[in-house]
Amino acid sequence: QKEERKGRRRRKGKERESEGRRVQGKERERKEGKRREKKVRERKRRESKGRKERESNGRKGRERKEKEERENEGNKERERKGKEKKERERAKGQGREEREREEEKEGERERGGE
Repeated sequence: QKEERKGRRRRKGKERESEGRRVQGKERERKEGKRREKKVRERKRRESKGRKERESNGRKGRERKEKEERENEGNKERERKGKEKKERERAKGQGREEREREEEKEGERERGGE
């Protein structure tokens, strides 16, 4: 009987030990799983951050180009208007000069006619 009790006690001890190992294994697996999930989350976050950055860079680039185009168009418009104005001024000046020449000729004719 005494021997039986000893054996039973030893067996129970081993069972407890194996139970402890099993529990520890489960704990370890749970922790590893958490760590793995954390790494995956972090990687996804980094990737999405990079994608967002690239997209925003693209958007910024497009906006900058559009702004430059608008400015260029405005500059061209101003330049064109300036040229037209100069042309009108020149034409007006030419007209004045022609009138003056005509008046001089008429004056000479009148003087010549007198």
